[in-house]
Amino acid sequence: MKKKNIFYKVTFLLIIIIATSCSTDKRYEIAKSLYLQSNYVPAIEHYDDFINKTLDGALATKAELEKSECYYQLGLYAYAKKNWKLANNLFYLANSLKADEKMDNCYYELAQIAMKENDIKTVLEHYDYILTYLTTSELIPEILYNRIKISVDLDNKQMAFDDYHILWNQYPENEFTKKAEPFIDRLLPFYIEEVIALQHTGDYETSLEILTNLSLLPSSYKKLLIEEISNVYLLMGDREMNNLNYSTGLEFYQRAINYDFKQESIINNKLETLCQEFIAQGNKLIESDQLDEAIKVYEKAFLIIPEYPDAVAGIEKVEITKQNYITAQELIDQALILEKEKKFAEALKLYKQSAVLRNTDWIREKVFQTQNIIEAENNPIEFAEFIIRNYKNGKVAERIYALENDMITIYGDAVRTSGWKVLYSFGKYKYEVRYDILTPEVNYYFIWRLDLITREVTPLNKITEKILEK
Repeated sequence: MKKKNIFYKVTFLLIIIIATSCSTDKRYEIAKSLYLQSNYVPAIEHYDDFINKTLDGALATKAELEKSECYYQLGLYAYAKKNWKLANNLFYLANSLKADEKMDNCYYELAQIAMKENDIKTVLEHYDYILTYLTTSELIPEILYNRIKISVDLDNKQMAFDDYHILWNQYPENEFTKKAEPFIDRLLPFYIEEVIALQHTGDYETSLEILTNLSLLPSSYKKLLIEEISNVYLLMGDREMNNLNYSTGLEFYQRAINYDFKQESIINNKLETLCQEFIAQGNKLIESDQLDEAIKVYEKAFLIIPEYPDAVAGIEKVEITKQNYITAQELIDQALILEKEKKFAEALKLYKQSAVLRNTDWIREKVFQTQNIIEAENNPIEFAEFIIRNYKNGKVAERIYALENDMITIYGDAVRTSGWKVLYSFGKYKYEVRYDILTPEVNYYFIWRLDLITREVTPLNKITEKILEK
C-alpha cells in the first residue's frame, strides 16, 4: 500500500514539472515572437517573465541575449531621434559590446550639450565615464584633448599633464595629441619655475623626476628641459663631492655631460680645482714633514682624475724627500762622530750637506754652532771681539763709541778708554768682554759675558744693560 502511495506522488510531481515546463516554454515563444516582430517593449516583459520562472539554464541564456538585442534596437531608435539620454540608458541595459560602442557617442553628445550650456561639471562627468568604463572608444583622444583645454582654463595643471601623458603614451600619432601641444607649452613655464624652486631647497631628486617626465613630452621647451636636467645632475654631483662621495659625484657629473655637453668644461674646471686643493694640502703636509699623510692626500686626486699629473709628481717628490731624509740622517751620524774626534771642519761640511737635503731648525743650528766652534778654536779672542762689535748689527759698538765721543767733547784729552778687552771666563768657550770709559767726573765700565758657541751676549751690570736697551 505504501509503495502505491509513493508512486502516485512521484507521478504527480512529474506531471506538474512537465506542465510548468510547457508553460514557461510558451512564455519564451511569445517573447521571441514579439521580438521577431520588432515589438521590443512587450518582448522584454515576456522575456523577464520567462527568465524569472524557467529552470532551463541554456534557454534562459538565449533569452537574455535576445532581450539585450531588444534594448539595443530600442536604443538605436532613440539614437536616431537624437534622444541621447534615453538611447544611453537603453544601451546600458543592453549590456553588450556593440551597445557600448554606441554609448560613448551618447555620452559625448550629452557632454556637447552640457558644454553649450556651460555646465562644465556635467561635461567632465560624461568624459570621466567614457574614460573609465568605455576604454576602447575611438573618441578617447578627442575627449582627452577637450579635457586638457578645460583643465588649462580651470588652471588644473596636474590633470592637464596627466591627460597629456595618456595621449602621448597611448596615441602618439593621433591628431589630437599634436593639437594638445600648445596647451601644454602654456603650462610648462610654471613647472620649470617650480622645479627651480625645489633646487633651491636641495630637493634635487624630486626636481629631477619632474624634469625627466616633462622632457619626455613633445614641446617647444624640450631643449630647455634637457639643460635643466643637466643642471640638476651638476648640483647633485657638487653635493656628493662636498660629502666626499667622489664616485657617486663623478657619476652625476657624467650624467650632466650626457644631457648637455657644454657642462663638460665647467665640470672639468671643478675637478681640476678639487684636485689642486688636494695638491695644496699634500704640499703643506710635506712642509710639516708628514710625508705618509701627504701621499694619502695626493692619492685622493686619483679618485677624481686618474693619474692626475700633479699628484703623480707630488708622490714622486715625497719618495725623493724620504730618501733625502735617510741620506741626511746618515750624514748627520757621520758628522757627529767627526765632531767627537774634534774634526770640526769635516763635520761642518757634512752638516751643510745634510742641511741641503733636510733643512730643519736643528741642522741649521748645528751648522751655526759648528762654524762658531771652528772660529773659537782658531782665535777665541778675536772671535769674541767680532761678536760684540757686530752684536745687534753693530748697534752696541756704535753706542759705546758715541758715548766716548760725547765724553771727549766735554772733557777733551782727560778722557781715557780701555778699548775692547777680552778675558777668559769660567766654562768652555765662555769669555768676558770689557770696555771702560774714564773721565774726571764719571766712569763707565761696560762688561758682557759671551758664549762663543751660541754667540749669546749677557750684560753683567746695570750700565751695560742700559746700553743694550737704547
